[in-house]
Amino acid sequence: VSSGVEPIYAFQYQRSVKSADGTVASVPVRDFAWALFRKLKGDKAPLPDCFVASRDVDPASQLKMQAALQEFVDQSISKTVNLPADAQFDACRDLFAQANALGLKGCTLFRPRPEKSGVLSAAGAKLNCP
Repeated sequence: VSSGVEPIYAFQYQRSVKSADGTVASVPVRDFAWALFRKLKGDKAPLPDCFVASRDVDPASQLKMQAALQEFVDQSISKTVNLPADAQFDACRDLFAQANALGLKGCTLFRPRPEKSGVLSAAGAKLNCP
């Protein structure tokens, strides 16, 4: 599985998977390239600059990357921008306005809330917010 052309969600994270009977299992996920680097170089080796998680790229830059790629995509293209739980309404509104100004075909913002958990979870990860 690939994250496509965007940075990965996180190097390690949990994915919630819902079964047909309605039960939800939490499955650990490790990025293949990151795991291979750790296997070859060890846990203490500093990561090269090319290892970037989505939380390391500000939301506005993520939208600009989508806009740069969009002209080469025939059908739909969308991006989920993960925001911290304390992201304010104005920040969300401004990101949607920027997506519209860039002419994006699709844009999704995710802001975690206690009553609605996400499919992916990087415990302790600090996500960027404009």
